[in-house]
Amino acid sequence: TILESLSFDDPTQKVVQWKCIEGGTEVLIKKMLGRLKDQPKFNHWAFPFMEVEVAGKGKQYYAHVISTVPFSSLRTINTDRMKDVTNAQRSAVRSLGYWPSTKVAIRFKSRWWEAKGQKGGSSYTDRSVRVVVYPSYGIGEEGPGVLIVSYTWTQDAARLGSLIKTPDWENVLNPNRRTPPSEEVLLRVIYEDLAILHDVTVEQLRADTLDYHAFDWYGNPYTMGAFAMFSPGQYDTFYKSILGPAARGRFHFAGEVASAHHAWIAGALDSALRAVREVIRLDFSPYLDSFKETNGVSAVFRDEAQEEVHYKASLFAAALEKIESQEEA
Repeated sequence: TILESLSFDDPTQKVVQWKCIEGGTEVLIKKMLGRLKDQPKFNHWAFPFMEVEVAGKGKQYYAHVISTVPFSSLRTINTDRMKDVTNAQRSAVRSLGYWPSTKVAIRFKSRWWEAKGQKGGSSYTDRSVRVVVYPSYGIGEEGPGVLIVSYTWTQDAARLGSLIKTPDWENVLNPNRRTPPSEEVLLRVIYEDLAILHDVTVEQLRADTLDYHAFDWYGNPYTMGAFAMFSPGQYDTFYKSILGPAARGRFHFAGEVASAHHAWIAGALDSALRAVREVIRLDFSPYLDSFKETNGVSAVFRDEAQEEVHYKASLFAAALEKIESQEEA
């Protein structure tokens, strides 16, 4: 779309030099976790807000909550006891759309697609795989390579996602896992599409395969969708409300949904700046300038003045709603 093009191909901005992290994005996440004093708890379900229960750990209380939980999953958490939430914020959590998306990657013994002239970039097709993404790093190297053999969204993702069966999400990367029958069908479809697109045989592709990984964001119980997709009217109705805190400045929305770069890691990172600055404004205001010098500010606002006005308005938005409803009654 035009907005997506401006986000990443703005002709007024300087050329970006892209980098590849050896070992994948997971390496960056682990390095970030290593700097935390208290480690996050993985694979735990949170229950009522303001009264977090973790199996075997008892109740724990916090001054602030920064939620990066997709709204699709946030719906499964009981927030009834959380006060001072605007109608727009609750409606956004309830009704904001999330699109399905799937990705399938195969690790091959050789980078055979380079011999076919594909060195980086993507191929688009009306076949089931829809988009094939070729790695733009390691070009010309000998040995194995990983190819994103299918990247889909919307209805295409819903259809392919029905073939991705992962009942045990903790075991998804186990190389000794047993391939479900439905994923045998998935691989057959992908091999056939790749063979037609690249003029190779299915037998060659199967013989060259080392491993594969298929992921369906809509079928994952922790995401229940890949990324937020605002329907007509929702952007105007909800967007401003989720860029501000709820619960009198104690609950903060973050993640790609609460950013200017929906569906991208860049948006999630930018939303973190805004959410942390909200926490600092309320309880640690003397550190606001030093935080800006070290980390910068969110790009979602025109300037700091607009950010401050929006933050202060958000603090009292729920209370003003309540007063207005009483006056109307």
